[in-house]
Amino acid sequence: MSMVATQLHGAWNVVARFVYASKGHVPDYMIKGGVTYRVISDHLGSVRLVVDPATGSIVQRIDYDEYGNITQDTAPGFQPFAFVGGIYDQHTKLTRFGARDYDTFAGRWTSKDLIMFSGGDSNMYGYVLNDPINANDITGLKITNDSCKPVIVKMESDDKGHQIVDPGETIDDDIDGVKPNDWDGDWLKVANDTDVEINKNGDPVISGPNSGIPLVPDLGWPTDKFPGRKKEPGFSDRNPNWKVPKDIQDEYDNKIKDKDC
Repeated sequence: MSMVATQLHGAWNVVARFVYASKGHVPDYMIKGGVTYRVISDHLGSVRLVVDPATGSIVQRIDYDEYGNITQDTAPGFQPFAFVGGIYDQHTKLTRFGARDYDTFAGRWTSKDLIMFSGGDSNMYGYVLNDPINANDITGLKITNDSCKPVIVKMESDDKGHQIVDPGETIDDDIDGVKPNDWDGDWLKVANDTDVEINKNGDPVISGPNSGIPLVPDLGWPTDKFPGRKKEPGFSDRNPNWKVPKDIQDEYDNKIKDKDC
């Protein structure tokens, strides 16, 4: 899910700015009217309290039921984030997560999963397999490895770093880049709110709308959403956040060794 940096008024005036730290999809601080507020969220990212650190006063408190229906809001509209850090629309009562809108009253998405049954649920409108207390889906999308080899991905949130996606595994989180096996160490930068599948040939392709289209750099739509492969010499050295940690690389090398498929 994309980070919301600024909230604007209808006349394009800045209402609030948001600062992210501990989570990638919900801010920790909000700057509004010259005051910096602390935004406190729970393990899912649902906003629970907005506090003025200067006075210690609670400016907003939000309570939810298990599916995200707001049962108490002491300052409706004070800031836009609500259940699981999604953008809450007071008029429609829908919560926006990246690619789709979530209906807390029904406990389901308002549209089908863009990758159909590859999302792992026979109900394409279902939300986190009906376990909203313990799980979230902040993008409405999935990242799936359908190849026979593991791949390394860089997560959008720096605190999650790099991860290995094993064959058949799905990661439901924002990915910053993919390092396909046969790209000679090059990275593919991935656009926000875009679902990527590693196909059976080991190549990254777009899933959902335009599904199956290879992500070949420097072509037109839809591949123009992707800045392309990072082919510059020493790219990872100049951008340390992209450099694969030794323990991840060693684990990957061990998994890929002698794997012929």
